[in-house]
Amino acid sequence: MASPTTSKPVTISDVARAVGLSKTTVSTALSGNGRLSEETREMVRREAEKLGYEADFFAQGLRKKRNDLIGFFSPGLDLGASTLKTQAITQRLYARGYNVPVMAYGCRDDGEFYGQEELLADLRRQKPRAMICSTRNLQYERAQQELRRYLEDGGVAVCFDWPIEVESDKVLFDRVHNSYLATRHLLEMGHRDIGFYVPGRDLSGNPRIAGFTQALAEWGLEPRAEWLFCGDFHLEAEYEGRWLAETFLKLPKRPTALAVVNDITALAFASQLHRAGIEIPRDVSLVGHDGRAAGEIGFLALTTVTYPIESIADAVVEMLETRLSDQNAGPARTEIVRGHLIERESVRRLS
Repeated sequence: MASPTTSKPVTISDVARAVGLSKTTVSTALSGNGRLSEETREMVRREAEKLGYEADFFAQGLRKKRNDLIGFFSPGLDLGASTLKTQAITQRLYARGYNVPVMAYGCRDDGEFYGQEELLADLRRQKPRAMICSTRNLQYERAQQELRRYLEDGGVAVCFDWPIEVESDKVLFDRVHNSYLATRHLLEMGHRDIGFYVPGRDLSGNPRIAGFTQALAEWGLEPRAEWLFCGDFHLEAEYEGRWLAETFLKLPKRPTALAVVNDITALAFASQLHRAGIEIPRDVSLVGHDGRAAGEIGFLALTTVTYPIESIADAVVEMLETRLSDQNAGPARTEIVRGHLIERESVRRLS
């Protein structure tokens, strides 16, 4: 904040001149440390407030060789799981007294992510006490190298979501297992003609497809290319559901069941089919992914496989605090978090 007589920020030197004390004494008075009379402290505080002085808490943290800044690095925030994970983790850290600024990078129209390495470099230069990195799309080598530099300089980092080749503590969500559970449930209910939808533009190497294929293989089946759907990564889930329904209705032969990522997309898909006279589960069985409230209280009681956001947040914070308490607490750890199936009314058993 600037003083009334200048456009420059008020410094601790300005306060010291105003009260006729040394910078060290003023710093001690404002920090609450050291041995000073309460009268002196109060005089310094009043003058600092009058001048509009604001303490540089980051610099104070560096002088103490400890600060409470936890940098949170995330992909662009959305209306789904990405933001919910960010919210769950930051809430837990705020409750423990940490300052958690969130840095989020964006995505171009062509699907390429930008700004990752620049943001990570900027965060690294701030020397936070620790970093938490969502690795959902952190696949660029230059961005990962910035994270390695931070760790090599003695920083603490916990990565979560997707595996990356960086030697740090990690909490990974098992997407293969989630899709495997959804597909296996449909197979156990007698379905053999099963389709799968996942957001994105490229199915190759997708862990969701790997889980789907694994379950089919256990029943001696293979996925049919015309029943594997991927939508536009940049569409909202509701529009992806509409697109999926339009594509599904044009099929010359339709599957009897679909596993759809995520719940909102699945519900939008079901709504569009209803308008076309096709009912869930009478005509098509449906399993979603997420375990969101909409799947329980919406117009359709949706069978789903949960996205364990709370478990991920708990594991991230526990790993972080363990490492902060002892940076020599052994090699980097990896914890795998899995969802579970919730059976409701959107799947019909076939004879």
